[in-house]
Amino acid sequence: MALPNWSGPSVAVPFLCTSSRWPPVQSNGPTGHGGPPEERKAVYDISNTLARVKNIKTPLLVMHGEADVRAPFHQFEMVVKILTELHKPFESKTYPNEPHGFRVPANRLDMNRRLEAFLDKHLKGGPPSTQP
Repeated sequence: MALPNWSGPSVAVPFLCTSSRWPPVQSNGPTGHGGPPEERKAVYDISNTLARVKNIKTPLLVMHGEADVRAPFHQFEMVVKILTELHKPFESKTYPNEPHGFRVPANRLDMNRRLEAFLDKHLKGGPPSTQP
């Protein structure tokens, strides 16, 4: 098994409190938390993926744009730090000047090639496919 970290904030509350995404997250809508953190602590705790890094057992691929404001880059750094300290198997790659959702075609291609190679390595046990 292997797991790519596609996207998303690792620590929801500190990020969302200062984000334009804060009102929808607090809402009762389909993607909301049903209220503010002080009223819904258990729900927000579930959003804190950093608290569960210790439970990771499969290799993890983490790729992140350094200019991402939706999932701030410092959270990527926090994830890498914790993965390293806990000796978890992972690979990481950052992309300078890329926001959330890469804009540069070469970076999108690189990200997809890395993802394919990672999955081939960990799921097939071999080198990446040579198919275009």
